[in-house]
Amino acid sequence: MTMQWKRPPHGGKYKLVATRKYKNDIGLIVLCPDRREYSWRNVAQLHNHELREYLLSLQKGIEVGWHEEELLDKELE
Repeated sequence: MTMQWKRPPHGGKYKLVATRKYKNDIGLIVLCPDRREYSWRNVAQLHNHELREYLLSLQKGIEVGWHEEELLDKELE
């Protein structure tokens, strides 16, 4: 499997960098422009609607592991 990149909205204001799998959730590592980690379980309740819509548009890839942190490490080598 390789990383699946998608152009972020608004000229790069938000960028999903990688995900981390947890027991009952997925951590979303996002640059916006500083690095933050969000909980996939809480994305639907995000107050920032642009970020919420961006992350929800990546749902399939997030849930199947296209953005997993291990894949990012491999691409950076």
